[in-house]
Amino acid sequence: MEKKIPGIQMIVDTLRHLFESKIVVKIEILEDKEGSNFKMMKLHAELIDSSNLYITEIQTTSENKYSYHWQAKSGKLVMRWDNAPHWKKLKYFPHHTHYADGKIESSNLVTISDILDFIGRKIKKGKG
Repeated sequence: MEKKIPGIQMIVDTLRHLFESKIVVKIEILEDKEGSNFKMMKLHAELIDSSNLYITEIQTTSENKYSYHWQAKSGKLVMRWDNAPHWKKLKYFPHHTHYADGKIESSNLVTISDILDFIGRKIKKGKG
C-alpha cells in the first residue's frame, strides 16, 4: 500500500516557486515534519533586496494553514499573510494581511506564487 502524505503537493509547489523565482537568492529549510495526518514545513528565503521571507505551511487531510512573513533586512515586519482564524469579520476570512503599522486587512493573496509576485512588484518599485 502506497503511503500518502497529506499536503505534499502544496509544499512541493512552494519549493518549486521559490527555486524558480527571480527574487529569491537563497532558500533554507528550517523545519520539516510529517505525521500520519499532517505535513509541515518552515522555510526561509533571502530575497534580492536582502529582505527575508519566512514561510510556514501546514497541510492536513482536511485543511491548509500558511504564514508568509516578509521582513526587512533589519528584522522589521514589512507584511505577513496568514489564515489563522481570528479575524472573522474580514471579507476573505480567514485570509488576511498584517502590516508593519499594526493594520490588518482581508487578503485574497493565499499562495506562495501570489506572495512572490506581490513582493517582486514592491521590490521593483523600491518599497520592500
